[in-house]
Amino acid sequence: MLTLFVQGLALGLQPAASFGPFKMFLMSTTLRDGWKRTLPFCLSPLLADIPIVLLVLLVLGRVPQALLNGLSIAGGLFMLYLAWRIVRAMRKGNPGITPNAAPSTSGRTLLQTLSFIWLSPGPYITWTLVLGPILIQALGQSALHAVSFLAGFYAVFVAGLAVFVVAVGVAGALNANFNRWLMWLSVLALTVLGLSQIGDGLSKWLR
Repeated sequence: MLTLFVQGLALGLQPAASFGPFKMFLMSTTLRDGWKRTLPFCLSPLLADIPIVLLVLLVLGRVPQALLNGLSIAGGLFMLYLAWRIVRAMRKGNPGITPNAAPSTSGRTLLQTLSFIWLSPGPYITWTLVLGPILIQALGQSALHAVSFLAGFYAVFVAGLAVFVVAVGVAGALNANFNRWLMWLSVLALTVLGLSQIGDGLSKWLR
């Protein structure tokens, strides 16, 4: 079990350290609502991954390419929608964390967070190609072996997200100009990543 736990820790380092779409979403949420309100949503992958893992296991570790293509397009459109919401908020004079800013409700933010994860092909690919086969092997040994692997993976992944959220929140609160710069960075990143995902999904569908 210790070997699987360490293996989970090692695999958790990559998503924890990467600067992908989900981190961009967390960054924009942090700048809008503050790190204290955003921090609990670092646990959202634990909830969002449940149906993804079940899907991977039910289809014997292979997610249909057509589903991935559709998710890529839908996820890209969702990123563009979020980028537009950030721009609209800034035009209304709410660039991020301000004393009078009204934060989004927890339920709405949780739904957006889960939707962001479910509409991204990344988790499906990762669970199909990397995490899923290891989890299946671990389950073949015992449920405790599987739990050990998952505990190691999510411990590093969630901790990395939490550190990122706190760092962004503190930096944004210290300087309003830096806060606005980070907001525009998140808009740019979400736009580029969204268009990239849409293009990738369409190109694979048209082949």
